[in-house]
Parts: sequence; C-alpha cells; structure tokens
Amino acid sequence: MALLLTGFVSGCCRSRQETCQAWWWGNEVTERSQVGLGDVGQQALPAVVPQLAEPELSQLAPALLPDAAPENAYNYRGLEAIQCQCLAASQSAIAQLLEDEQQAVNGLFREASHQGNPASCSEQSLRQQILLHAAEHARNQSASAAMQLYFGLMKAEAKRQLTADGLKEIAASLEKVERLRMAGVAADANPLEQQRLELQEKQLEAELAIDRLNGQLQPLLGVTAWDRHERLWPTASLSIAATEIDIEAAVAEGLQGHPELNTLRLLHTQLNAKTLPAIRQALGAIEGLLGGSPSPLPISMKLIWQHIVGCVPQQVGDLSARRSQIDRYLAHRESAISTEIRLAAQEVESRLQQIQLARNSVETWQDRQQRATAPAGAQINLADQHAAQMGLLSARNSLYEYAVDWHLAHSKLRAAQGLLARDCQVKP
Repeated sequence: MALLLTGFVSGCCRSRQETCQAWWWGNEVTERSQVGLGDVGQQALPAVVPQLAEPELSQLAPALLPDAAPENAYNYRGLEAIQCQCLAASQSAIAQLLEDEQQAVNGLFREASHQGNPASCSEQSLRQQILLHAAEHARNQSASAAMQLYFGLMKAEAKRQLTADGLKEIAASLEKVERLRMAGVAADANPLEQQRLELQEKQLEAELAIDRLNGQLQPLLGVTAWDRHERLWPTASLSIAATEIDIEAAVAEGLQGHPELNTLRLLHTQLNAKTLPAIRQALGAIEGLLGGSPSPLPISMKLIWQHIVGCVPQQVGDLSARRSQIDRYLAHRESAISTEIRLAAQEVESRLQQIQLARNSVETWQDRQQRATAPAGAQINLADQHAAQMGLLSARNSLYEYAVDWHLAHSKLRAAQGLLARDCQVKP
C-alpha cells in the first residue's frame, strides 16, 4: 500500500511542477514558484530596447599617442630562450616546496632505518621517489609557462616595432601629400590620418602586452622586485630548419621520460602492504576522493587468506583495487600524452608551412614595392608606394610571428614529452 501511495505522489509531482513530500508525514504538497527575469529582486526588471551606449568623452582632453616611446624609457636585459627555460625550471616555487618535503621525508626514512622498521622504511622511500617525480613535473610546467610568455613577448616587441615603422612611413607619406598640395595637386590625407590612428591604437596594445608579459614572466625567472622600467629582451635566434620530425620516435621518448608516467609506473611496481599508505596518498593527489577508504574483500577470500597466508585480508583486497586503479589511470594518461605529443609535432610541421607561405608573401610585396618606384603620375605613384610599403611591413611581421610560433611549437613538443627540465639537466 505504501508503494502504491509513493508511486501516486511521485507521479503527481512529475505531472505538475511541485515540491512533494509524503502526505502521510503530515506535510502538504506545495507548488514551487517559478521566478523569471521579470520577477528578480523586489520589483520586475524593466523592459528595454537594446541599444549600445556611447562613450562620454566630454571631460577627456584631446591627445594623441607619441609615434614612438623614447629610446631611454626602459632598461632592457637580454634573455636567450634556453636561459628562460632553465631559469624557470630551476626557480619553480612548487618544485622547491616538493623538494623541501622530500628532505623532511628523508629524515623520517633515516629514523625508520635506525629503528629497524622495514615497513616504514619502504613507505618513506616510496614517498621520496614520488616527491622527486612530482618536483620534476612541476619544473616542466613552470618552464612551459615561461616559454609561452617568452615567445609571446617576442611577438609583442615585433608588433611594437612594426607600428613604429608604420608610423614613420605614414609621417613620410603625409609630408609628401603636403608638398603635393603646395604644388597645387589635389591629395586626400584622410586615409593616412585614419591609418595613423589605427596604428597608434595597435602601438598602445603592444605596449600593454609587453608590460603584462614582462610582469608575468619575470617572477617565473626568480625576479621578486618587478620594475616596469626594467624589461626583458628575447635574444633567441629565429633560424628555421626544415627537418622532418619522427612523430612515433617523439612519442616513444615522451612515454619513456615523462615524470607523470614514471610516477604511475613507480606506484605499480612498488605496490605492497608496506607501501599501501603512501600509494593511497598518491592516488588522493590525482583525485581527492581516491585512496580514502579501503576496498572490501569477499568473506570467502578473507577466510582463505587468514588461514593460509596469515596476512590482513583487508589489505589484500585493497592492494588489488589500488593496482587496478593505477593500471587504468596509467593507460589513460599514456594515451592522452601520446595524443598531445602527436598534435604538438604536427603543429611544428604546420608552422613551417605557414613560414613558407609568409616568405612568398614578403617576396610578392617586395616586387610590388619595386614596381611602385617606377615613373608614373605623382599622385598614383605616391598611393601605390605607400600601399606597397605598408603591405611589406605587415608581411614581414607575419613572417616574424610565424617563425616565433615555429620555435614555440618545438617548445610545446618538449613540454608534451615532459622533458623541458631534463633538457636543462635540472635535477632535485
């Protein structure tokens, strides 16, 4: 009868949007109020016609950005790519904390060894190895983050230089337009003025990006007192080598050396009753809910193990469950890391194709620039020369950015393999 009543009440709730409680508990069924946008807060939100607000600029003094920042406004410090990578790896704050923890565990290991406690020795030894792998993984992550900022800074500085060169070209073209006007030739300067405003906006964006990237990169290198007037200048060589990457060899190298995978393999090989507490803790670091409660063993197996082996049956079931968890997660991470490595290798090849296309674009604009200098009508020649020069500047910037992206793709490949810290031979 109770089941029948329960089904009746739940069916009623499904047919009407109500909050249901069992009526035989003495509670009435109440309807849930539906709240729409017109009922938010104490009063309904007003209906409006969508319309963009216009910026109010009446209190803003008219001013233009300077064509270029003063040469002595900043102090630049040269930084090579490998320096950036290795400084970030060595200065990783998380890695340093993990190494401090490893030293503390090492003290526990020596104490257990002195007391002749083999179970504690095995557990503390495993904890040390786990912490060392975790520190290497943290160094890889720090180096990877630093390299992305480093190459981003290269592109931002290149964009700033492009805008400065473009503003110089526009200034020169405006002077030519003024001379034509003085000579009685009709010439429209409005397009040039508009271009100048657009480049000044890009110049400000580049300056903001440079400040932001310096502010994010410098702490990763160990700089604790950031000064916006102190800037890093990436001195990396942008030489491009059209060498084909052996993707499967890259995958094999990454699977062999990746510290995360080595940690999981360590857990698999070192799993036993003595190391079980440390392995539970390691699984909890992967996912907070893992490793918290021991896995039960069937009663029949309990009796068999208790009678024949004499070990704690609960540990036997827990060991089997933990081994299964480790093996499944290891297979998952090997598959994911293999895919990441393949994608990174493919990106290197794609960036190389972009470089080749950008080089062709530069050559096309160079040819157009040469043809624009041939004798022709004054006004037409001026417009064509300006367009060719601006197009060439833009094409060169694209080529530069693609070259930077190619080097960044190589860095991403090493990061996917988990080898950035090892390339620097940074060992805890």
